[in-house]
Amino acid sequence: MFIFNHANAANIASINPIYQILLAISADKNNSILIISPNVSEHNYQLKKNDITAFAKADLVFYVDDSLEKNFPKLIKNLHLEKKSYALSQISGIKLLPRRQNSKQLDSHLWLNPQNGIKIAEFMTARLCENDQKNCQKFRNNFEKFKKEIAKTETIIAEKLAKINVSQAVFYHDGYQYFEDYFDIKPAKIMTNDHTKELAIKDLREFADMAEAGKIKCIFGETLDEKNSALKLAQNYHLKFMILDLIGSKENFGEETNGYAALLMNMVLDLEAC
Repeated sequence: MFIFNHANAANIASINPIYQILLAISADKNNSILIISPNVSEHNYQLKKNDITAFAKADLVFYVDDSLEKNFPKLIKNLHLEKKSYALSQISGIKLLPRRQNSKQLDSHLWLNPQNGIKIAEFMTARLCENDQKNCQKFRNNFEKFKKEIAKTETIIAEKLAKINVSQAVFYHDGYQYFEDYFDIKPAKIMTNDHTKELAIKDLREFADMAEAGKIKCIFGETLDEKNSALKLAQNYHLKFMILDLIGSKENFGEETNGYAALLMNMVLDLEAC
C-alpha cells in the first residue's frame, strides 16, 4: 500500500525503494511521502503542484542522484532545501557502479545492492535522529531490525540463485547491474543499455542465433516498458516473458512487511519462476 499524504508529509522519498527503506526506519506512514509512484517512470517524471507543496513543507528529502530524479535539484535549490536534501549516491561507503556502456556516467540503480540498502538505512537513521531526537532510539531499533531482515533475505536469495541457471535468461534493459554484481550472476544477454533507443541490428541477430540454438529460456522486461518491446521479442521467438521488477510496482506491502526486502525477494522469485 502506497501513501500519498502530501498535506502532512514531513519526510520525502523520491522513488519506491527509497520510500520503503524510509518507512522501515521511521515506521511513520503519516509523515512520509513517496513522490514518484512506482507505476510512473522516474526517468521522465514531471513534478506536480502537490509535489512542490510537499517539498516546501519537507523536513527531509531523500533521493538517489541528480542524474535519476532530474527535476529534484532545481526544485531543491529554488526552495532553499539544500541543507535538508540528500542525494543518496553521495553517502560515504556506498558502492557505485558506472554504466556499462558509458563509464563516465553513474548507473543509478544502486538500491539493488542490499548492502547499499543498509547504508541508506543507516544514513536515514542518523538524519531522522538529528531531526527528531525524542524518537531516536526507535529509529535505531528499527535500523537494527532492518539489518537483520536484510541479512536473512540475502541468505535466502543466495541459496535460491545457486539453483537457478540465470545464464539462460535475457534481460531486456540494463537496469540490474547492482543485483548481478552483488550476487555474482550473469544473464545470457542484455538487449539494450538505453531506454530511448531502438535495438541494434547486431544485438537482434545475436539474440536470434541464441534463441534458435535453444540457449534462452525467457526474457525479462521492466514494468514500465511502454512499447512492450521485450514482450514482442519473446512472442516472436516463442519464449517465456516475465517482468523483473526493480522498483517494486507490483508488491502489495502489508503493515509489518519490510518492503525493501520484499522487493529484492520478489526479483529472485521471478528469476526462479523462469
